[in-house]
Amino acid sequence: ATGFKANTPLTIGYSPNVPSAWYTPSATWSPNTQINSVNQLVTSANGLVSTIISDAGTAPLAVGQYWISLSDGTTTVTTTINVVTPGDIMAAPVTTGAAGQTSLQITYFSTAGSIPTGVTLGTSCTAAVLIAVQPWPSPITATFTVPTTSTAGTHTLALVGGSFNTVAFTTLSPSITVISPASASVGTTVTVVGNGFATSSVALTI
Repeated sequence: ATGFKANTPLTIGYSPNVPSAWYTPSATWSPNTQINSVNQLVTSANGLVSTIISDAGTAPLAVGQYWISLSDGTTTVTTTINVVTPGDIMAAPVTTGAAGQTSLQITYFSTAGSIPTGVTLGTSCTAAVLIAVQPWPSPITATFTVPTTSTAGTHTLALVGGSFNTVAFTTLSPSITVISPASASVGTTVTVVGNGFATSSVALTI
Protein backbone atom coordinates (compact mmCIF):
# COMPACT_ATOMS: atom_id res chain seq x y z
CA ALA A 1 0.00 0.00 0.00
CA THR A 2 1.18 3.55 -0.68
CA GLY A 3 0.29 7.13 0.21
CA PHE A 4 0.70 6.90 3.98
CA LYS A 5 2.63 9.24 6.27
CA ALA A 6 6.33 8.40 6.53
CA ASN A 7 7.65 6.29 9.42
CA THR A 8 4.21 6.02 11.00
CA PRO A 9 2.68 3.11 12.94
CA LEU A 10 -0.51 1.94 11.24
CA THR A 11 -3.81 1.04 12.84
CA ILE A 12 -5.17 -2.25 11.50
CA GLY A 13 -8.94 -2.54 11.29
CA TYR A 14 -10.86 -5.71 10.49
CA SER A 15 -14.34 -7.14 10.14
CA PRO A 16 -15.88 -9.50 12.72
CA ASN A 17 -14.62 -13.10 12.87
CA VAL A 18 -11.31 -12.35 11.14
CA PRO A 19 -8.59 -14.56 12.70
CA SER A 20 -6.21 -12.65 14.98
CA ALA A 21 -3.23 -13.92 12.94
CA TRP A 22 -4.49 -11.75 10.07
CA TYR A 23 -4.31 -8.48 11.98
CA THR A 24 -1.66 -9.05 14.65
CA PRO A 25 1.83 -8.29 13.30
CA SER A 26 4.36 -10.92 14.28
CA ALA A 27 7.56 -12.63 13.16
CA THR A 28 5.45 -15.08 11.11
CA TRP A 29 4.56 -12.30 8.68
CA SER A 30 6.77 -12.15 5.61
CA PRO A 31 8.47 -9.85 4.99
CA ASN A 32 8.50 -8.60 8.59
CA THR A 33 11.04 -5.81 8.17
CA GLN A 34 8.40 -3.11 8.81
CA ILE A 35 7.24 -4.52 12.14
CA ASN A 36 8.75 -2.64 15.10
CA SER A 37 9.77 -3.90 18.56
CA VAL A 38 6.22 -3.54 19.93
CA ASN A 39 4.67 -5.46 17.01
CA GLN A 40 3.33 -2.43 15.14
CA LEU A 41 3.30 -2.26 11.35
CA VAL A 42 5.23 0.89 10.43
CA THR A 43 5.46 2.70 7.10
CA SER A 44 8.77 3.35 5.36
CA ALA A 45 10.45 6.74 4.87
CA ASN A 46 8.44 7.00 1.64
CA GLY A 47 5.10 6.18 3.25
CA LEU A 48 5.01 2.66 1.82
CA VAL A 49 4.04 -0.71 3.27
CA SER A 50 5.38 -3.90 1.72
CA THR A 51 2.95 -6.69 0.90
CA ILE A 52 2.45 -8.61 4.11
CA ILE A 53 1.38 -12.25 4.14
CA SER A 54 0.22 -13.36 7.57
CA ASP A 55 -0.61 -16.91 8.63
CA ALA A 56 -1.61 -18.44 5.31
CA GLY A 57 -2.88 -21.57 7.06
CA THR A 58 -5.44 -19.71 9.17
CA ALA A 59 -8.88 -18.85 7.85
CA PRO A 60 -12.23 -17.72 9.31
CA LEU A 61 -14.55 -20.47 10.45
CA ALA A 62 -17.28 -19.45 8.01
CA VAL A 63 -17.22 -18.69 4.29
CA GLY A 64 -18.02 -15.12 3.27
CA GLN A 65 -16.46 -11.75 2.57
CA TYR A 66 -14.15 -10.14 5.13
CA TRP A 67 -12.16 -6.91 5.17
CA ILE A 68 -8.93 -5.57 6.64
CA SER A 69 -7.87 -1.90 6.66
CA LEU A 70 -4.66 0.04 7.28
CA SER A 71 -4.78 3.63 8.52
CA ASP A 72 -2.23 6.27 9.50
CA GLY A 73 -4.95 8.49 10.98
CA THR A 74 -5.44 10.39 7.72
CA THR A 75 -5.31 7.86 4.89
CA THR A 76 -7.12 4.52 5.07
CA VAL A 77 -6.69 1.62 2.64
CA THR A 78 -9.15 -1.29 2.81
CA THR A 79 -8.99 -4.67 1.11
CA THR A 80 -11.68 -7.35 0.95
CA ILE A 81 -11.05 -11.07 1.25
CA ASN A 82 -13.44 -13.72 -0.04
CA VAL A 83 -13.34 -17.00 1.90
CA VAL A 84 -14.98 -19.77 -0.10
CA THR A 85 -15.65 -23.47 0.32
CA PRO A 86 -12.65 -25.64 -0.69
CA GLY A 87 -12.94 -26.87 -4.24
CA ASP A 88 -12.66 -24.69 -7.34
CA ILE A 89 -11.50 -21.24 -6.19
CA MET A 90 -10.87 -18.10 -8.25
CA ALA A 91 -9.81 -14.58 -7.28
CA ALA A 92 -9.10 -11.36 -9.21
CA PRO A 93 -6.39 -9.09 -7.70
CA VAL A 94 -7.79 -6.15 -9.70
CA THR A 95 -11.58 -5.86 -10.00
CA THR A 96 -11.89 -2.74 -12.16
CA GLY A 97 -10.80 -2.04 -15.72
CA ALA A 98 -11.64 -0.27 -18.95
CA ALA A 99 -13.26 -1.83 -22.00
CA GLY A 100 -10.44 -3.26 -24.12
CA GLN A 101 -7.94 -3.36 -21.25
CA THR A 102 -5.57 -6.31 -21.52
CA SER A 103 -3.42 -8.44 -19.19
CA LEU A 104 -5.73 -8.31 -16.16
CA GLN A 105 -5.03 -11.19 -13.81
CA ILE A 106 -7.05 -14.09 -12.46
CA THR A 107 -5.67 -16.46 -9.83
CA TYR A 108 -7.25 -19.87 -9.42
CA PHE A 109 -6.72 -23.35 -8.06
CA SER A 110 -8.77 -26.51 -7.69
CA THR A 111 -8.85 -29.30 -5.14
CA ALA A 112 -11.12 -31.19 -7.55
CA GLY A 113 -8.80 -31.10 -10.57
CA SER A 114 -11.09 -28.88 -12.64
CA ILE A 115 -9.54 -27.21 -15.68
CA PRO A 116 -11.13 -23.93 -16.85
CA THR A 117 -11.69 -23.54 -20.58
CA GLY A 118 -12.51 -19.85 -20.79
CA VAL A 119 -13.42 -16.60 -19.04
CA THR A 120 -16.66 -14.64 -19.19
CA LEU A 121 -17.42 -11.10 -18.07
CA GLY A 122 -21.15 -10.63 -17.83
CA THR A 123 -22.61 -12.21 -20.97
CA SER A 124 -19.43 -11.75 -23.02
CA CYS A 125 -16.58 -14.20 -23.52
CA THR A 126 -13.17 -12.60 -23.05
CA ALA A 127 -9.80 -13.25 -24.57
CA ALA A 128 -7.81 -15.16 -21.95
CA VAL A 129 -4.56 -17.06 -21.50
CA LEU A 130 -5.36 -20.01 -19.21
CA ILE A 131 -3.00 -22.55 -17.68
CA ALA A 132 -3.77 -26.06 -16.39
CA VAL A 133 -4.75 -26.10 -12.72
CA GLN A 134 -2.09 -27.21 -10.25
CA PRO A 135 -2.75 -29.13 -7.00
CA TRP A 136 -3.37 -27.17 -3.81
CA PRO A 137 -1.65 -25.08 -2.53
CA SER A 138 -0.16 -23.98 -5.87
CA PRO A 139 -2.39 -21.31 -7.46
CA ILE A 140 -2.21 -20.41 -11.15
CA THR A 141 -2.20 -16.85 -12.46
CA ALA A 142 -3.78 -16.28 -15.87
CA THR A 143 -4.65 -13.13 -17.82
CA PHE A 144 -7.78 -11.88 -19.54
CA THR A 145 -8.98 -8.92 -21.60
CA VAL A 146 -12.03 -6.78 -20.84
CA PRO A 147 -14.27 -7.07 -23.95
CA THR A 148 -14.43 -3.90 -26.01
CA THR A 149 -18.21 -4.25 -25.88
CA SER A 150 -18.34 -4.29 -22.07
CA THR A 151 -20.57 -1.49 -20.80
CA ALA A 152 -19.78 0.65 -17.77
CA GLY A 153 -20.97 -0.93 -14.52
CA THR A 154 -20.57 -4.05 -12.42
CA HIS A 155 -20.50 -7.45 -14.13
CA THR A 156 -19.88 -11.05 -13.08
CA LEU A 157 -16.38 -12.36 -13.82
CA ALA A 158 -16.38 -16.15 -14.12
CA LEU A 159 -14.30 -19.09 -15.27
CA VAL A 160 -15.91 -21.55 -17.69
CA GLY A 161 -15.64 -25.16 -16.56
CA GLY A 162 -15.64 -26.62 -13.06
CA SER A 163 -17.53 -25.01 -10.21
CA PHE A 164 -15.39 -21.94 -9.60
CA ASN A 165 -16.79 -19.04 -7.59
CA THR A 166 -17.43 -15.74 -9.37
CA VAL A 167 -16.12 -12.23 -8.69
CA ALA A 168 -17.80 -8.85 -9.18
CA PHE A 169 -15.85 -6.80 -11.76
CA THR A 170 -16.53 -3.15 -12.62
CA THR A 171 -16.02 -1.84 -16.14
CA LEU A 172 -15.06 1.81 -15.82
CA SER A 173 -16.69 4.61 -17.77
CA PRO A 174 -14.05 6.68 -19.63
CA SER A 175 -13.71 10.21 -18.28
CA ILE A 176 -11.28 13.10 -18.78
CA THR A 177 -10.14 14.80 -15.58
CA VAL A 178 -7.50 17.28 -16.78
CA ILE A 179 -6.79 19.12 -20.05
CA SER A 180 -3.70 21.31 -19.95
CA PRO A 181 -3.54 23.92 -21.30
CA ALA A 182 -7.29 24.50 -21.61
CA SER A 183 -6.74 26.67 -24.68
CA ALA A 184 -3.84 26.88 -27.11
CA SER A 185 -2.84 27.74 -30.64
CA VAL A 186 -2.59 25.18 -33.45
CA GLY A 187 0.46 22.94 -33.05
CA THR A 188 0.65 23.20 -29.27
CA THR A 189 1.09 19.96 -27.31
CA VAL A 190 -1.87 19.38 -24.99
CA THR A 191 -1.78 16.98 -22.03
CA VAL A 192 -4.95 15.00 -21.38
CA VAL A 193 -5.42 13.00 -18.17
CA GLY A 194 -8.31 10.61 -17.68
CA ASN A 195 -9.62 7.38 -16.20
CA GLY A 196 -11.31 4.30 -17.57
CA PHE A 197 -9.49 4.16 -20.90
CA ALA A 198 -8.00 0.99 -22.36
CA THR A 199 -4.24 0.48 -22.16
CA SER A 200 -3.98 0.66 -25.95
CA SER A 201 -3.81 3.90 -27.89
CA VAL A 202 -6.85 6.17 -27.61
CA ALA A 203 -7.89 8.62 -30.33
CA LEU A 204 -8.99 12.03 -29.11
CA THR A 205 -11.01 14.45 -31.19
CA ILE A 206 -10.77 18.19 -30.55
